[in-house]
Amino acid sequence: MKKSTVIKLVSDERNPPLNQAHTPHLRLVVEETIADNTLQTSGRCLALGDVVAMLLAFFFGGMSARAINPEAGVAFFSPTTLGEFIIFMGLGCIALLWLDARAHYRQRLPYWENVGHILTVSLAGLVASGFIQFSFHNFTSRLWLGLNWIYLCMFMFAGRALVHAMLEKMGKWRIPSILIGTGPTAESAMHALSREKRMGYDIVEQLSPATLDKFAAPGAWPQLLQACEASHIFLALEGNDMEQHKAALKALVRERLPCSVIPPWLGLPAGTLSPHYFLMHDVVMLHDTNRLNLLLPRFLKRSFDLAVSGTLLLLLSPIFILTAIMVRMDGGPAFFSQPRVGKGGKKFQCYKFRSMRIDAEEFLDKYLEQNVEAAAEWKKFQKLKKDVRITRIGNLIRRTSVDELPQLLNVLKGDMSLVGPRPIMPGQEEYYGDDFVYYESVRPGITGPWQVSGRNRLTFSERVMLESCYARNWSLWMDIVILLKTAPALLSQEQAF
Repeated sequence: MKKSTVIKLVSDERNPPLNQAHTPHLRLVVEETIADNTLQTSGRCLALGDVVAMLLAFFFGGMSARAINPEAGVAFFSPTTLGEFIIFMGLGCIALLWLDARAHYRQRLPYWENVGHILTVSLAGLVASGFIQFSFHNFTSRLWLGLNWIYLCMFMFAGRALVHAMLEKMGKWRIPSILIGTGPTAESAMHALSREKRMGYDIVEQLSPATLDKFAAPGAWPQLLQACEASHIFLALEGNDMEQHKAALKALVRERLPCSVIPPWLGLPAGTLSPHYFLMHDVVMLHDTNRLNLLLPRFLKRSFDLAVSGTLLLLLSPIFILTAIMVRMDGGPAFFSQPRVGKGGKKFQCYKFRSMRIDAEEFLDKYLEQNVEAAAEWKKFQKLKKDVRITRIGNLIRRTSVDELPQLLNVLKGDMSLVGPRPIMPGQEEYYGDDFVYYESVRPGITGPWQVSGRNRLTFSERVMLESCYARNWSLWMDIVILLKTAPALLSQEQAF
């Protein structure tokens, strides 16, 4: 951090105020710094890597198709193959243009947004290629067609990882940045950026909005970037700060320096807002679309639940049977059901493998009466890190979350979803307060944002915040990401108890 240097350079009376004559020189210095830190360089490298991925995908797709099915008649040097190459590269170029329109080569995007876009273009390209082949009666190997787009997806991921590692090693990936703001918005911005380290933004300076008036003069913003050796500015201001320091913000816009605006949260779902612009007006309208109210997204979520839960029940049936036998060894039943609160506030019986003593509830009441610290822990987390009710087998299946496998039956019945808020017990609704409306808008899930964001390290209030955010911003892609992150979270012993 170089806060003292910045304040001296901007506010010291011995430094004469900047005028227009200083501005071109300072802007040139800052622009050279920006070019060196180089969003442009990383963007060009990523674009080149994607083009190379297309060429490699076509070659390895053909080689693999020939190896898998020698009778398919795959030949690299034939008129039919040339047509296939032209179609694939043409669609690939359209995919790259779409990625460029989504700012892949001009900005840094969050990791899972990148992943979603790459999967989208790969799937869309596969469908478009198949449609073109069918329309023009092109009988090139369908296996080659499918492998081309699968390989493209794989090589794009691998190529981008390689470009990232190479530029990181060369010192051309990290972007030193300044964060303007000290309130809740700035706090949330800092937390989000710190979790997305692959974006490459390093906050080298955080300034209070009170200092913004010093930057209303021409050339002050370039001078700030130069003093901090930074090349990007994040504005994370509260609503009143924006109004009070409008002159400084207008000066930043006039300087045309790289900046990002993180607006204050107004209780709106960030993931479902779509921007709309009015011609010749500096007005942005953010339209909210509640996907859970739409028929198609609800149908896709339910279909996804049925397909995946049914498949998992078949694949995991040996573990299912073995666990049931082991649990019954202490003389009690294998399964345990307990009322939980579901969608719309309706109660349902939630199934689990029994992991506790048969008299668990009575034993817990007596234990909490006799142990003040345990009672305080239960009140805060609604869980105990060292739960004396758990059996030896129960401890094992809880740490691996095998005890929750029977909830796949709840998913098939329609009581639960694969992904959603964790089902709560009757009486815990009060912990959600006004946000209970978000909980009851979706089916509770076997896994969810709580499991992949810290699990038992989080307080119950933090869990409520995460699950409310999930319900406001739900998308099928969010469910897929949470499922992909669940296995690593379960393997992390520090998260499970």
